[in-house]
Amino acid sequence: MPNFQIACSRCSVRVTPPPTLGQVAFPCPSCGSPFDAWLFPASLHPMAQATPSEQALDGEATCYNHVTRKAVLVCESCGRFLCSLCDLETNQRHYCPSCFEARQSAGRLGQLPTQLLRYDRIVLALSLFSALLCCWPSFLTAPAVFFMAFRYWNAPGSESAGARVGIVSSVVLSLLQLGWWAVIIIALAFLPELQEMEQ
Repeated sequence: MPNFQIACSRCSVRVTPPPTLGQVAFPCPSCGSPFDAWLFPASLHPMAQATPSEQALDGEATCYNHVTRKAVLVCESCGRFLCSLCDLETNQRHYCPSCFEARQSAGRLGQLPTQLLRYDRIVLALSLFSALLCCWPSFLTAPAVFFMAFRYWNAPGSESAGARVGIVSSVVLSLLQLGWWAVIIIALAFLPELQEMEQ
């Protein structure tokens, strides 16, 4: 038996579709208007129970909309406490549902991102570029790698484990390149003293 009901567009009666996969046509039992639906295998399995947000303990801040749930953020527009369910994030800013809707209707939300810039790949390309050219541009690329790695560590698209591994690998590679330069500079600084000691 399907785990949902469909509301009739004519009489608003809730109808449970027949338990048949694929395209199904059936009439509304109340008004007779036809239904045409596609049923997928997931519709025949029982729905999984959603895990509730963390319940607030005595003395903890609670969500403005859900007084039993623990607040995790504050709306950046109105200052209301929000649980993880009420948090609407856009462009790295957090809003409550009412402020989000008000900003969206006023056109003050800005353009929502449709693409993400992969900073982990940029950082990795900088460090590999320097390594492939025998480390000589690492005086320029290593500071850029360090800056971008720390600046964009929590940027959208950089939160995944693979992206973080790429960023950490780039920082380690840049540190090795700078270490190589340190060894060369120290060797050149002590080379005259070694030559004098040999004579």
